[in-house]
Amino acid sequence: MHMSVRAHSRAPWYFTFSAWAFLLWSALAAFDDTMGWLMRDAYFKASGMSPAQVNYFSTLPLVVKLASTVSIWSGMAGAVALLTRRRMASIMFAIAALGTAVFTGYTWFLSAGIAAMGMLWFMPAVIGGVTIVLAVYAVRLAGRGFLR
Repeated sequence: MHMSVRAHSRAPWYFTFSAWAFLLWSALAAFDDTMGWLMRDAYFKASGMSPAQVNYFSTLPLVVKLASTVSIWSGMAGAVALLTRRRMASIMFAIAALGTAVFTGYTWFLSAGIAAMGMLWFMPAVIGGVTIVLAVYAVRLAGRGFLR
């Protein structure tokens, strides 16, 4: 009984704020990912990428592109799961972190991605770190009975 009471309690403002903020972030990433798949070079150029960046992102191996896409859309699913207070949020964020790890590993260690990304070379790790924190947060919320 105690768990169900807490599971149905009102969400604190910081939970709601963080879940909506991550959903917005994920929606922007999903838009970017979709446009990258549909328009490729034209979208990359229009978004302000340098010729080296356009070339780099246009020639990523399919498995790396798919890992990035899985990461983005799993992160979005995790944000929706948080907002709807579902336990699957932690699984979705873990999948997103794994996809980001594949992309980051390729970018940093198996290609010239650091040079191509320029000043933003560290962003895949930041995104992966935030996603891991969200996965841990969701596990803790589930453990406290806040997620169903």
